[in-house]
Amino acid sequence: MLVIGPVELVDRTSGRWRPGAPAEILGLPIRVDDRQLPGKMALSADNSPIESIDTLRPRAGLEGEGILRYEDGTTAGAERELAGGGRLIWCGAPPLSTDLLRRWVERAGVHCYAPSGCFAHASRELVSITSPVAGEVAVRWPVKCGVEDLFDGWRASGTDTPCPFAAGQTRLFARKPGG
Repeated sequence: MLVIGPVELVDRTSGRWRPGAPAEILGLPIRVDDRQLPGKMALSADNSPIESIDTLRPRAGLEGEGILRYEDGTTAGAERELAGGGRLIWCGAPPLSTDLLRRWVERAGVHCYAPSGCFAHASRELVSITSPVAGEVAVRWPVKCGVEDLFDGWRASGTDTPCPFAAGQTRLFARKPGG
């Protein structure tokens, strides 16, 4: 689960602020500060900057260590295991790096069917992928399967199926076990 910002900060029915709600809901020691504060972030592991917002108000931060830091040293992101499996990744501000977000969701156990920049919508039997560029797109399936594009009949099987796309083309794949 990827959560960005001070989730449930404002009560939907009363419209009142609940500064303790993010910590309560996520089980992390999050605090909310209602001042204009730095929003630029860096990875805690190596201090490499990530593209982010210059300033924030309000700004959510975390007490203790985490995976991200704001430029003033406050912890800006953390992660923890979830009961029953999975992982919660929390970030106080939206990172504007597609590559970072993709690494996080993959580490949290999400399967990504196509490269960054493509749009994918998936159900148990159908997967729709739209490519913004023309050329061969590396489509990855979570298990070995056979696939057929219901629009033009293109077929493939396996777990990695390079697929030709025209710029802006959407393919609608029907998945069949095996392959």
